[in-house]
Amino acid sequence: MPHLISKALLLACWATVAAQSANWQQTFEEGTQAAQQGRFAEAEQDFRAVLNQAPSFAPAYLNLGLALQAEQKPDESITALKHAVALNPKLRGAELFLGIAYYKTGDVSEAIRVLKSASVHFPSDAKVWMWLGVSQLAAEKYDDAAKSLDKAGALDPGDVDILYHRGRAHMLVSKEIFTQMYAKAPKSWRVHQVLAQSFEEQDKPEDAAREYQKAIALAPQEPGLHESLGDMEWMLDHLDQARDAYEAEKQLDPYSASVLYKLGALYIVEEHPEKAIPLLQESLKRNPRQYQANFWLGRAAESSGQTEEAIRQFEIAAKANPDDIDTRRSAYYHLVRLYKKTGRQEEAKAALQEFERLHNLQQTTGAHRMEEKQAP
Repeated sequence: MPHLISKALLLACWATVAAQSANWQQTFEEGTQAAQQGRFAEAEQDFRAVLNQAPSFAPAYLNLGLALQAEQKPDESITALKHAVALNPKLRGAELFLGIAYYKTGDVSEAIRVLKSASVHFPSDAKVWMWLGVSQLAAEKYDDAAKSLDKAGALDPGDVDILYHRGRAHMLVSKEIFTQMYAKAPKSWRVHQVLAQSFEEQDKPEDAAREYQKAIALAPQEPGLHESLGDMEWMLDHLDQARDAYEAEKQLDPYSASVLYKLGALYIVEEHPEKAIPLLQESLKRNPRQYQANFWLGRAAESSGQTEEAIRQFEIAAKANPDDIDTRRSAYYHLVRLYKKTGRQEEAKAALQEFERLHNLQQTTGAHRMEEKQAP
């Protein structure tokens, strides 16, 4: 927290000293400088000297509280910060650091009270919302914490501390909801669905498939379960089981664009383009933005020697969604070969550069997927 202390001290100095009496102005500035240089005991003495001459000067109490906090004197720090807040509740940093001090001493209820007040006075201060959320987490008020940390994240999206606490808050909310779900309905298919999704996020497809199977046994007519099972079976290279799962989902929801394209993609892998193409075309009819179907139609066209049609489909897939690195990388891989085959050397060169860029990005982010083994 030293960087926060320095920032607060500078703020107090710049905002208030210039207009004050010269009798103690120099002492205040010396105390501020001492604190910035880590000489907190000396800073404490200077701020106390200022307050002897100007007992209603709130910034001196704020800076004294911060110096005492750095000296590991929490009770004295809280006393000084309370004086600062009492004299000027809208003094920037006063309520924030008082709330932090309460949090660090374990008094989370007081921390929440003070930081809520700070959020009213400074609604655009991301740190105020972050510390409010952190205090609410300590009080096991996970829903409230998630809301506070969401506000902090909206104000400062790139702050790593906020991202960490925000992620933890939402994880705890999910855990709490799951605990409530399990307590009320331990034999519900939803419990197995949640477990399956948890295993899926941990890259444990075998465990996920087992839980999806249990969910299906309890709710065989529930849309989405068979499709999710099919995805896991494909990842495990169980193509027969994946196909059966997708076919079962298709029976429940014959108009699902995602199931149609996945079933079509599976038939491409199994070298049955005559079965795949109608499914992929129907998928695009149902959802023209289902660009993954364009990719697999490109595969079908390439395998049957329809080079221009394959290029057209792969170009659509490569440009449809900038965030889908895997589909774009795979599309450019095929385009490199097809452009070379048709003598388009410049386009082939550009496609290769893009493929390599996306491939390197995959290696950096870990966003790699085996096209032939994992669900499309």
